[in-house]
Amino acid sequence: MRIIKYLILFLSFCLGVNAQSVGCNSYDSLGRKQEFWIEKVGVETHIGQYHDNDRFGQWVVYDSLQRIKRILSYVGGLLEGNILSLNEQGTVTKELTFVAGRLHGRVKFYSSSGVLLAIYQYSNDILSAVEYLIQNVESPPRNHTYYPDY
Repeated sequence: MRIIKYLILFLSFCLGVNAQSVGCNSYDSLGRKQEFWIEKVGVETHIGQYHDNDRFGQWVVYDSLQRIKRILSYVGGLLEGNILSLNEQGTVTKELTFVAGRLHGRVKFYSSSGVLLAIYQYSNDILSAVEYLIQNVESPPRNHTYYPDY
């Protein structure tokens, strides 16, 4: 949670002043992205760090109303570790685990009110087991080809 507060504070600071003057969105002498970046991707704002053109560390994705949509973790430009997806009320709706950019491990699905609905096990982007499932209109499909968005 501390990193989220830090990124929110950093975003507010960077948006309030010239981004280049505080070290946001900078390139090195070889033209590679370095340090903190604020990127607009459609209506979303992505905030995090680059090292030698690769995303690394925690990245936070905000919607157009500056609500947190996703918290991502990168190593060497690839998703790594736990990823959280949140709804408009700030409730976690998915927890996903990535290894070297591939969905690998448990994925937990929650209702819009935060109730655990399902736990799926993935191995290299492929659903390998359904460990827990409550049938609900918000539950994910029980389909062996199902790949959750995040």
